[in-house]
Amino acid sequence: MIAFEIFFLATLFLAAGLGVFVYLNNSRRTTNQFYLVVSVFITLWLAGNWYTLNSLDAAWAKLSIQASLAFAVVIPLACHLLRLSVMHNQEHFFSILYRSRFLLLTTLAFMGMCFTRFVISDVIFCPGLNPSTLTMELPEPVYGPGFLVYVSYFTLCLASLLVLYVIDRKKLNGAQRIEMEFIALGTTCGLLIGVAFGLIAPVVIGSSRSVPVSNAISIIVFTGIIAYGIATRRIMGVAHILQRVIAHGLLVFYLGGLYLLVLEIATSIQSFTPFPAYLANFIAAMVTVFAMAPARGRLRVFVDRLFQGRSLDVAGTIQEATRMLQSLVKRDEMLKDFANFISKTFNSENVRILLADRGLFREANPNNIVSSDTSMKDDNPLIQQLKESRDSCSVDMLLRFPLTPRMKEVLHEMEVQEVSLAMGLYFKGNMNGILLISARNSGQMYDRLDQDTLQILCRELGVAIENARLYNQVQDDKIYNDILLDNIVSGIIAVDISGVVTVFNREAQRLTQLAGQDVLNQPLDRLPAIVATAFRSTLADGHGLRDADVALSRPNGIALQVRMGTSVFCGHTGSPLGALMVLHDQTAVRQLEAQIRRNDRLASVGTLAASMAHEVKNPLVALKTFAQLLPTRYEDPDFRTTFSSLVGQEVTRIDAIVNQLLNFSRPAQPSLKPLDLHDVLEHTLNLAQHQLKQLNIVLQSKLNAPRNRILGNRDLLVQVFLNFYLNAIDAMEESGVLRIYTENVVVPTGVRDLWGQAIVTDHIRVIIQDSGKGLSAEALTHMFDPFYTTKTNGTGLGLSVAHGIIQEHSGAIDVESTLGIGTTFSVVLPLTTEDAEK
Repeated sequence: MIAFEIFFLATLFLAAGLGVFVYLNNSRRTTNQFYLVVSVFITLWLAGNWYTLNSLDAAWAKLSIQASLAFAVVIPLACHLLRLSVMHNQEHFFSILYRSRFLLLTTLAFMGMCFTRFVISDVIFCPGLNPSTLTMELPEPVYGPGFLVYVSYFTLCLASLLVLYVIDRKKLNGAQRIEMEFIALGTTCGLLIGVAFGLIAPVVIGSSRSVPVSNAISIIVFTGIIAYGIATRRIMGVAHILQRVIAHGLLVFYLGGLYLLVLEIATSIQSFTPFPAYLANFIAAMVTVFAMAPARGRLRVFVDRLFQGRSLDVAGTIQEATRMLQSLVKRDEMLKDFANFISKTFNSENVRILLADRGLFREANPNNIVSSDTSMKDDNPLIQQLKESRDSCSVDMLLRFPLTPRMKEVLHEMEVQEVSLAMGLYFKGNMNGILLISARNSGQMYDRLDQDTLQILCRELGVAIENARLYNQVQDDKIYNDILLDNIVSGIIAVDISGVVTVFNREAQRLTQLAGQDVLNQPLDRLPAIVATAFRSTLADGHGLRDADVALSRPNGIALQVRMGTSVFCGHTGSPLGALMVLHDQTAVRQLEAQIRRNDRLASVGTLAASMAHEVKNPLVALKTFAQLLPTRYEDPDFRTTFSSLVGQEVTRIDAIVNQLLNFSRPAQPSLKPLDLHDVLEHTLNLAQHQLKQLNIVLQSKLNAPRNRILGNRDLLVQVFLNFYLNAIDAMEESGVLRIYTENVVVPTGVRDLWGQAIVTDHIRVIIQDSGKGLSAEALTHMFDPFYTTKTNGTGLGLSVAHGIIQEHSGAIDVESTLGIGTTFSVVLPLTTEDAEK
């Protein structure tokens, strides 16, 4: 079987296959049914042509030619019925046939006429190569006078169809219009090819040799175009197809002509050179290749201009939409402008955008023709379909194919919403909104190119909506943070990594007495010196400052006591972004501390007064009693002797109480000099040595601190430690162990320097531990209260005075005690580097 016969049979089976495919695509639709009818008669017509080429008998050849003409005359009728099925897509098959009953009868009459000698009188075999049988005989029909009538009728039917297509197109909208356009385009192209090479050419050249090839080509064009218009789910408009066909056709014509021109020139030049023969073809091919890219771009621009106003400028539309979306940051304004842009670009009456909001899709651009309270639940059939398919939903497309129960619900919802096209707005795989577009004012449907363009625009809109949401969130957070910063009770200052001030809240302005506009977005030098130094140190080494009490100098010359803290803050990648400082005004704290000290002094005065009254009252009572007895018993020498002795003792006692009270309440400022604390401790132990031996108390002394030089008053310290020793001796009564030892310790100050390092000082600790009876928890809380004592003959002022002396030496006293085990006093004094006095 030769290649031509394979091509012809392939065309035959293609026509039949397309008919079956379109029919099965939606067998209930009248348009699909009539397309099958068209395919059947086209297949019969091709079969007649093929049989004619393979006929060796004149009679059978004549019959096959007559049959071919009879089947061919039905094709315009079938196209007419296909047209009516698009016009009246709700009517059934036989109703459409009834509408064309007169044309049907006329066509049947012409079919019968084709089998008479009036149209084909005879068939002869003429010399020539038969492309099917490879014989030198080719069947040629001898046309009768009726053949011109047949051609005239066929031509009239074709012209009538074309006129009706133009009229019908203006009456239709949406998918019906575009289907009619494709039927018109396919019919026009197919019939023009068939008439030109199958009817006119044989009459003009007197031979029908071109008929088989022209028939095959016309059928491929005819059936392919119409099948695409009927069965394709996302159809491309006729204008777009013509635009592409013309562009590619011009490109092929230009490149072909260029190739032949260069080949001719290269061949002419080659005749004068010794270069090989294939060089001319190589040069022509290379020139054509390099000319393809610029030619393609220029021809596309040329064709776009030809179709300007008829075809969508995809690139320009996307660029304009992108510029618009990038220029807007407010969501409502962006959605309104985008809806207006879509409405203007696609000539749509109404465009709505619904955004997801807590289980609902609410309308976000209410400035439209329909009601502004449109909302859909998340379980809406249209919403679910868009989420699952991630594709657009078009009413025109839904009506072209069989509908499942689910798709019927989707179609009903779109009709209720009065929309023709629905698309999802996606961002990172999630649908955060939908775009609802009404039908076009021009009546055209949204073809594949329109939907693809809208899909791209919807993706851009989805990203823009998310960006707008993030922008609004950032702005809200900024406002929120600004309000918090301005109302926080601490001063907040922040600088970026380059040392430019980015945050300077209201409290920081009050503390520094600097205006925000003079500091914000300015270098660190605008800040007070100590603040700038702290920032530079923090940015340099990355170590923050913690609770540093500093004096903040201000423009008015009055320094303010503040507590300062700094830290470095980093981004999500871990790289430092800048430094932050927090300032706390310590004025109220200092005032509160002073007030607490005053209250403590007042409370101490009250306690002291009550205790002093109690202590002084006892000797006064004795004096009063003897004074009352003196007049009556003055003559008694024993009484006078006792009275004289008692008065002296009680007055001495009162004087001692008053002196101790004066020492406690108004201690003299000691003169502090460098001294060796171990010498003071050893001297004090020597003073208490007699009592220790008398009560059989064992002394364990380990004065092992490597450093023991302090600034102190020797006499006062002797008084303090002697008091501790005597209290320990009294607590042990008879026998026991008294331990005295020293050690060097480091005491943190609780303050950090400007480099974030904790400030510590060197101290010496003196531990005085006895094995006495110990003290209760209640006694420990009143240990240093004046006139509080657990002794029967004590005044309760010794430890109070000692506490005051240690405080004057910048030291501290701590005490621990357990009943039945003993008491431990710990005295911590700061060391000095000065030489001790001998």
